[in-house]
Amino acid sequence: MRVLTLRELAAAAAFFAACLGPATAGSLHPNGTVPIPERIRLQATGLIPAPVPASAMQRLVGAVESRPRLHVHFDRNATLGLWLQDGGYGSFLGLTANGKKIVTAISETSNGCFFSNGIKVDHARNLWAACEYNASFSNGVIQEYAPGGSAPSATYNDSGSCGSGCTFAGYPTDVAVDGSGHVFAANIGAQACIGSQCNYNGNVAWWNANSPSSPATIIYDPNMTAVYFLDVDRAGNVYVDGQECIASNCGFGVDEISTPTTAPAFTNLIPPGAITFGGGVYVSNHGTTLNVTDQAARTITQYPLPFGPASGVLGPTLANYFGLGDPVSGGFNRGDTEQADGDALGWLDLGKLGGNRWAVVSSNNFSSPYGAAYVPSDK
Repeated sequence: MRVLTLRELAAAAAFFAACLGPATAGSLHPNGTVPIPERIRLQATGLIPAPVPASAMQRLVGAVESRPRLHVHFDRNATLGLWLQDGGYGSFLGLTANGKKIVTAISETSNGCFFSNGIKVDHARNLWAACEYNASFSNGVIQEYAPGGSAPSATYNDSGSCGSGCTFAGYPTDVAVDGSGHVFAANIGAQACIGSQCNYNGNVAWWNANSPSSPATIIYDPNMTAVYFLDVDRAGNVYVDGQECIASNCGFGVDEISTPTTAPAFTNLIPPGAITFGGGVYVSNHGTTLNVTDQAARTITQYPLPFGPASGVLGPTLANYFGLGDPVSGGFNRGDTEQADGDALGWLDLGKLGGNRWAVVSSNNFSSPYGAAYVPSDK
């Protein structure tokens, strides 16, 4: 049987999106689980793009369908040092910096956030989350949580107009905030429709931070068929990874979007196929280093900014008995001495950059982590 190319997968995604339309809203199941949107099931089969490999999506679907309620002991005397996103339990877990104690937790599902992925912590210690679906399952949202808050202080609706007679619904998998008050979302898919005619492609959405109720502005990267993860440097340039095709070359790559909120310009930095499976993108070292995660290789490759040849490789992160691991996305602590990733196979990956030393923290309260962010971070 011939393997589908990325272009053919994108065409299949367009077909399914046009046929399915927005996911039907549904209430929580009696055991606290959520209805599984058809898009998520298609991601688990590999028919449409997903932020993790299909096998990890299948684990997430199984965890959500059988999810028990989270019962944890909170150590109120411990200090919050790290947030971990866990899709299996539908929670953001506040941990100590070493990941071994749970200090607090936020129920994302209770706040209308379903199937979240990448998270960030800004310089004011606000937690930002990308939710692939909102409470009505019509599109996704970006949520901001103030320090100590259990409900979002702001919600950015990932939908709006894309031109004359055109409407869109975005499904974000990552978020970033720049120093000028702009909020960015990586939309792994966005259904844009004129009447009954719909197409389905990845894009970047952005808002002014002080205007969460305003419609999103959409940036279409001509290279990208699905945008997975993103971050912003101190000059406001956006770095995205995902599935892309340039000429006849298709695979996972990285682009830079300069002046994104005024006159977006696109530069391919890492060509398609150079990454086995695109993971988190993170700008560290005061905006001078771009970190690109390869989930399949379990590595984080570092590049200087302005962009140049790779300056180093972190990892590989540790694997289990079967030689498996899947670091998805994460970030660095304030001193850029430690890095954390949510691992989709059920644990937290922690790295000490001095010596490139890695450890794993596992817990019965970790199910399907896709993101991690230190408090304070280096943002």
